Amino acid sequence: MSKKKKKKQKKAQDDSFLKERKRRQNNGKKLLIMLGLFVLFELLYQGLLYAERVYFPLFPVSIYVLFTVLGVLFITYLIMNRGDPKSPVTPNELSSKYPYEKRVELCEKYNKRKEKSKLLVYFIVPLAAVLALDFIMLFFLPKGKL
Repeated sequence: MSKKKKKKQKKAQDDSFLKERKRRQNNGKKLLIMLGLFVLFELLYQGLLYAERVYFPLFPVSIYVLFTVLGVLFITYLIMNRGDPKSPVTPNELSSKYPYEKRVELCEKYNKRKEKSKLLVYFIVPLAAVLALDFIMLFFLPKGKL
């Protein structure tokens, strides 16, 4: 093999290594954000449980509040993505009834809305985890263990 080919292969390996490292760092940041939100939602939930014991002893307000918030966030996410969060929309996928400039404009708006909807996942996952943890503790752990 020539020296040029070896240099190109080495550069390609270095580039792929750097991309992988950057991707892992971004995933680590996302995980820390979600853990922070999990702690925040857990504190909110415990506060709602306390208020429920004091003010509403016969009605489970906290569960209804959190499930309503989770449902609204999830439905908003589905509406913003129109059910398909992965693939970006291209002007060729839209109806040819519209002029091409209008299709390009619609695609840009739609793809921007998809990017904004990714922020909702940061709230949906930790909130669902808080509710799942509560149900696991309620139904699967024996009473008085925690």
